Amino acid sequence: MGMSLIYRRLSDEQRKGLERDPPFSGSLFPAGTPPPVPPEVVAQMKQKMRELGLLKRIFLWFMLRRMNDRNILSLDKSWHVVHFLLTGERTMNPSHSSDNPLHNVVIGGRPTPIDSTFGPVRVIEKADVKKIATALSDVNTDSLRLKYSLADLNAADLYGTPEPGGWDSRELEIVFACIPRLKAFFADAAASNQCVGIAVV
Repeated sequence: MGMSLIYRRLSDEQRKGLERDPPFSGSLFPAGTPPPVPPEVVAQMKQKMRELGLLKRIFLWFMLRRMNDRNILSLDKSWHVVHFLLTGERTMNPSHSSDNPLHNVVIGGRPTPIDSTFGPVRVIEKADVKKIATALSDVNTDSLRLKYSLADLNAADLYGTPEPGGWDSRELEIVFACIPRLKAFFADAAASNQCVGIAVV
């Protein structure tokens, strides 16, 4: 359990539905949405499918399909460390900053009247989605690896830090796998002129 962050690209109809039909939000932000994983882990999962029974193969197939869904993205419990990597900020409190698109990636968006498990569903409007997509296009995963050491991340006392022992290189690669998917997700939403919903479940 814990706080998992889920993004959803919203069509105009879904955006309207979110405001007028609270139960509708549950279908948009399903708990248990798997986060991105490093490519080598995906390859291992596909290899393992050949060795499993039917029910486990179906479960793995469902997970892989959900991970490749370009309309939904989960950062699972890595959202706080992703926010720190992008901004250097440790804050966990949602707030929107029109002049700071990288701040808005994780904790931005304006609250709606719809509650998710932890706080209201937030919506990043179309203009801000485009600003975020532009800002993320300049983010380089290799540069982030050089900018922050494991010691830096463990000293930052971030939500989702693995216990016991803190971050190690394997755990951190799972976080870094989120960055390319995050860039593609916002680029697709911007190109499609869509809002993005955020829920912490």
